[in-house]
Amino acid sequence: MGIVLNCGVYLQRLYRPTNLLVALLFVVFPALIGLVSFGVGFNGLYGQDGFGYIQFTEAWSQFFTTGVRGDQGFITWPPLYAIVGAMAHVFLGLNVQLFFQVSSLVLFGAAGYFLYLTVKRMQLLSERSALLLVGLFFMCSPYMIRQSTLVMSDLLCVLLIILTYYQLLRWKRGGQFNLLLVFVFAALAVLTRYGAFFLVAAPCGYAVYASLRQKQYLILALGVGLGLLCLVPLLGANVQGGGTFVSHPFLNSWNPLNFFRSSFTLDSSTQQFSWPNIVFVASLFGHPGYLVAGLLLLPFYKHIWLQRNWLTGVGGLSILIYLFFLAGTPFQNPRYLLLAFPVLVLLLPPALHGIQSFVSEAKWRKVVAVAAIATIVPVAGALSIYSIRTIWTWHQQEKQIGAFLQGPPRTIYSYGLDVSLRYYAPNHTYYSYHETQNRKADYKRGDNVFIDKFSLEGERKNQLVAEAWEHLENNYELLPIGEFGDKWTLYMVKGPLN
Repeated sequence: MGIVLNCGVYLQRLYRPTNLLVALLFVVFPALIGLVSFGVGFNGLYGQDGFGYIQFTEAWSQFFTTGVRGDQGFITWPPLYAIVGAMAHVFLGLNVQLFFQVSSLVLFGAAGYFLYLTVKRMQLLSERSALLLVGLFFMCSPYMIRQSTLVMSDLLCVLLIILTYYQLLRWKRGGQFNLLLVFVFAALAVLTRYGAFFLVAAPCGYAVYASLRQKQYLILALGVGLGLLCLVPLLGANVQGGGTFVSHPFLNSWNPLNFFRSSFTLDSSTQQFSWPNIVFVASLFGHPGYLVAGLLLLPFYKHIWLQRNWLTGVGGLSILIYLFFLAGTPFQNPRYLLLAFPVLVLLLPPALHGIQSFVSEAKWRKVVAVAAIATIVPVAGALSIYSIRTIWTWHQQEKQIGAFLQGPPRTIYSYGLDVSLRYYAPNHTYYSYHETQNRKADYKRGDNVFIDKFSLEGERKNQLVAEAWEHLENNYELLPIGEFGDKWTLYMVKGPLN
């Protein structure tokens, strides 16, 4: 009889309206995104980073099977994402690309769920209001939706950052064991993306300060020790490769003058952006790619200050530190701002509470909530499709080129394309113009060369590609044998000029 009653209670909880909404939002919605991605034949790979993670994972798979790590080309990359993929491949026999693609969807749902739990535990909003906030502002974020379709480490890092704050909040509510997890998740976040250090330093610093005041010396020492232990793979990866994570080019070229610059030259390539860095990093607070209703929320951000508490203080400080760091880097990429986005959502409960205070009557609150859902959801869908469009075109071109190259082995020179082609057409020999000796190569008859037309002139001119092209034009007879979109032209070397 007791078992029957327990089952009844369980089913009653399961079918509570809020629990059904939680399942729909954090399980069904990511699954639908996955069905669409798989349905259109998208494998989550484009550009260099996704394919780079595949190669990095293969190197770690070799380490787990032979004890010697392979390709050292990604030695400055944080290793956790690749280590997890390698373990799934070696010990579970899973396909690396498929594992990463599915895990992005799972991580998206998990990140949203733990963000919801964190907001709910802040006790500024009701359970349903917390779900509404996370649903509309995090799960409906176009850039988050886009990232859930890609083979990237971003969502693993996002989840670990959220878990750091979640465990900090649980520790403050009386759970001693949670202090250990604050340092563990913070360390794992750094092990996934180095930039996460600037987002977890403040919560870790607060945990140290508060635990010292409470004289929790032993649990603090254990937490710090476990966090340092989690960073051991980072030390091992860099020692074996003969490099260090501090050799990352963005870290070495950090400059406060970059705050006010919109044009940067890095690796002999010039990038021109519409706004200076300081405006770019500020876009986190109002850009519709992150917050669909971001601009409408701006008047209510003042409530974050008016209703501030220790958690919003820690989160706000983390965002300021991180944006300060990003503003000094010689680059602009929405991916980098994405790591700070869940921390921003943690600051929004006071803003939403301010909106609810502005709309005092309950019936009008429901009207506003329904209107927000009816407006934000379709707009988020349209913006998500728009943001994925460029990635989809890039992905299709890479698959098209890979299909074109099927056949006998050949030698291929390119810049920025060799990483993806090693995945789609692995039987060829590839050389990158990133290497100095390849830009003045002694080409043989029949060698293939990919040239990105946009790299030869204008704002996107790349000196490395231009140097290689000048050497080719002046010394060899070239035959164009393929055009791929408006970007890539494939040439065959017919022989030296007479």
